[in-house]
Amino acid sequence: KGGKVDPSSFTFKDMTKASAKRQHAGELRFEKLLKQKPNDIRIIHSYAQFLETEVKDLDRAQRMYERAHSHDQDDVPVLLDLATLLMRRNKDRSKCERLFRRAAVKAPKNARAVAKLAYFLDEVLKDVKGAGEYH
Repeated sequence: KGGKVDPSSFTFKDMTKASAKRQHAGELRFEKLLKQKPNDIRIIHSYAQFLETEVKDLDRAQRMYERAHSHDQDDVPVLLDLATLLMRRNKDRSKCERLFRRAAVKAPKNARAVAKLAYFLDEVLKDVKGAGEYH
């Protein structure tokens, strides 16, 4: 009563169903935005992040990150997110390195860009000496 909802009345199935509805609504919203502004890098990048983190569709997320990257090859957040996804998926290490290095060169004072490159060199490529240049 009084507009309060008893959280114990929701089952996992109910929550999963509600989550799926939110994801679907989010996808429809992004698709509508992309129809209106198909080359807007912010929308494309946000959609890629949504696909990666909310929908968990890494293939589609990668395609969206690559689409955003094709519109602006110097956008540091896009460079980092694309490289990070490729690294997580264990794909194309040389491309990862190029993307991380480009981000660090474009934004040498960006702590995230420098840290991501150092982590990649140290943990993935096992290049401790190279990573040391960025620590």
